[in-house]
Amino acid sequence: MAQFKVFCTAILISLSNLLMAQAPTLVINEVSNGMSGNREYIELLVVGPPSQPCSPPETLDLRKWIIDDNNGFLGSGSGNGIASGAFRFKDDPFWANIPVGTLILIYNHDDYENSLITNDLSMTDGNCSLVIPHNSNLLESQSDTPTTSNSSYPSSGWSTPSSWNPLGLRNSGDGVLIFNPNNTNVPVFSLGYGDVNINNADVGFTGSGGGMVYAMENIQTDDFYAANNWSQKNADLNTQTPGLPNNPSNASYITSLNNGCQPSSSASITPNNISALCVGESLSLTASPAGGVWTSNQPSVATVDSNGMVTALSQGTVVIEYVVGNCSANINIDGGAEPTASFYADPTVTDLSNTMIDFDNQSSNATDYIWDFGDGTAPQTTENPSHTFPNDEPGSYTVTLIAFNDYNCSDTTHTTIYIESIEEELPIEPMTYLIPNVFTPNGDGNNDFFTFVHHKNIEEIDLVIVNRWGNVVYESNDVNFSWNGKVMNNGEECSEGVYFYLVKLKNVAFEEVVENGHIQLIKGK
Repeated sequence: MAQFKVFCTAILISLSNLLMAQAPTLVINEVSNGMSGNREYIELLVVGPPSQPCSPPETLDLRKWIIDDNNGFLGSGSGNGIASGAFRFKDDPFWANIPVGTLILIYNHDDYENSLITNDLSMTDGNCSLVIPHNSNLLESQSDTPTTSNSSYPSSGWSTPSSWNPLGLRNSGDGVLIFNPNNTNVPVFSLGYGDVNINNADVGFTGSGGGMVYAMENIQTDDFYAANNWSQKNADLNTQTPGLPNNPSNASYITSLNNGCQPSSSASITPNNISALCVGESLSLTASPAGGVWTSNQPSVATVDSNGMVTALSQGTVVIEYVVGNCSANINIDGGAEPTASFYADPTVTDLSNTMIDFDNQSSNATDYIWDFGDGTAPQTTENPSHTFPNDEPGSYTVTLIAFNDYNCSDTTHTTIYIESIEEELPIEPMTYLIPNVFTPNGDGNNDFFTFVHHKNIEEIDLVIVNRWGNVVYESNDVNFSWNGKVMNNGEECSEGVYFYLVKLKNVAFEEVVENGHIQLIKGK
């Protein structure tokens, strides 16, 4: 039966702590007996539900809340560190709405460490921290009760404190208790140390408190009621952090309560001027404040992952939205099919007697074109142009076609025109080839391999394909190469995305052409 009572008591305490964690309350974050003398301080923290962006934080009315050392709760009678009287927060509008995540330091102004403590009595300076000397008129104290024989708190007789004595901490054993004025029998939070009854405290430490500092460091969890989340150290200029978080974990927890004391009024997406995205392309978006959720209202047009990476899948318009708390932001993106640039020249080899070449545009999903004939003349935008190259001396010219669609997505391709002397025999037939820029290795029998669309007069080839980090995923010396989308065709499957190729081509005369570009790997469904 005794074990059952202990079990039930533990359950009730856990439920009580859980209930207090759901509503704003006051806990201890750090207590120091001082490095020497009576350089004592008590650091409190308002805890509760984390503040949501674009929503005001929950607040706690601290008027008349009591801060005391042992009042008999940790052992009654003399020799238990009971200092007559207590402190409380003054019944003043200043304390009516203290936001969750606010640190409140109360220290002995008559014997304090100048290098550590600077007063901060403002709730409007945006740092969610108060540093208050014990003699501030924001506080009240009285020295009547509790005493070693009376643990009650009077309703009158409170005035601006003149002495730290009602909060004085006994080195051999004592504690710090926090009381809601609606219940002065059981503290909402208690810390005890030394030779008092620390079993009654929420957090208890053995050993003398002389020259010690006790700090919540969120070592394992954010549970203030678990002693294994606290530290007990010798007090010095490094271990004491009055008015500040105790360590990075403690700072992170406090920030989670109040958004770093900088509540957001709106959400934003960067960049916010993206109007179109080519099918197969991806774009990384960022947003603030952090911690929100990304969604796409048309996942078949474009998806967005939890990190804000948008990938266009098909033509259409999509709304990408970011929601964090009560804030939201969105942008509209049009998805457009990627064009494919392709053309044939007739002829590709001629002589100075006939330097006019006709170009047959074979591009797909394209509406606008730019032709650069490589001979210094102005570019043309005709769909199927004819162009006369210089006829005064032989040479070769690289013709470039850039094809655009309505979304300004583009693709580029090249070919070389050879102009020979009339007296010379025509050169060896030049190499011709067409390299695709998209393939879909999904096993549906359609466009499953990356290879030449067509090629002619190529004798040697040296092909290397790398990912965005420069890692080689495929290489070949075979003119009829065929990459299936796996590492070296027999390793791991490569992920969707953009890959880059470098290919060196030689004809029978060992004349070399170097091409480089990108391939979009899309697996599809």
